[in-house]
Amino acid sequence: MSFAKFIDKPCDVLTSAQITTLGTFKEAKPSTDSTGPSCRWAATDPTKGISYTVSLLTDGTTIDKVTENVKTAPVYRKAEVSGLPAVSSDSTDGKGTCATAVGASSKDTFLVQISTLNESTPEYKDSCGATEKVAALVIQNLKG
Repeated sequence: MSFAKFIDKPCDVLTSAQITTLGTFKEAKPSTDSTGPSCRWAATDPTKGISYTVSLLTDGTTIDKVTENVKTAPVYRKAEVSGLPAVSSDSTDGKGTCATAVGASSKDTFLVQISTLNESTPEYKDSCGATEKVAALVIQNLKG
């Protein structure tokens, strides 16, 4: 499974229908940094909503490298998302923030991050569960 077709359009890794199920967001913002292209869906109200970022790691980062880098984080769990190897982690307590990396292939890894300040949402209480859910949506589109 490759994310090559999304390199130039990282915001297409989620469909508009999928995004609607996740919340209300400002216009998606693509960007690129040293790890590769990404897209951020920022909450329309940062104090009440949820923001997600999906990054396509094109710098050679594998799921094994990510696992090695985060295994001492306060929140760390190996997971499987839609049959693919994944690891979820957070440098604090996993409430309001988390990152899930998924090995889409031996060389393609993507990362889903969440940020929310709203303690009353289920996504705040189980932020890693929320990033794993979004990762499963991305995988649907990678397979498509």
